[in-house]
Amino acid sequence: MQILKMENQHPYNYNNEPELLNRLSKGDEYAYTHIYTYYHADILKLARKLAKSPKQAEELANDVFAKIWVNRQELPGVTSFNEYLFVTAHDYILSRLKEEETGTGSLHRD
Repeated sequence: MQILKMENQHPYNYNNEPELLNRLSKGDEYAYTHIYTYYHADILKLARKLAKSPKQAEELANDVFAKIWVNRQELPGVTSFNEYLFVTAHDYILSRLKEEETGTGSLHRD
C-alpha cells in the first residue's frame, strides 16, 4: 500500500508501507512526521465527530499520534496501518470521552 509520496523530504522510500512502519518502530522521527502529516486531518475529523469541542478534538487527535509513537514497537506486525490507526483512534477517543464523563479524565471543554 502506498501511503504518501513526499518528494525531497528524506532519502528513505516512504512509499512502501512496511518499510515506513519498520522505520517508525525503530524511532525514525521522519517516518513519524510522514505518518502524522498524511493522517492527521482524517484523525482530527474523526475526533471532531465524537468530541464536545474543537479544542477537545484537537487534543484527542494529537494524543492518538502520541499513542502511536509510544506503541511504535507493535507496528512491524501491522498489515493495514490505515485500519490499525482508525481502530486505535476510535477506541482511544471513546475511552477518553468516557473517562471525562465519569470524572476520571482531563480533557478540555471550550
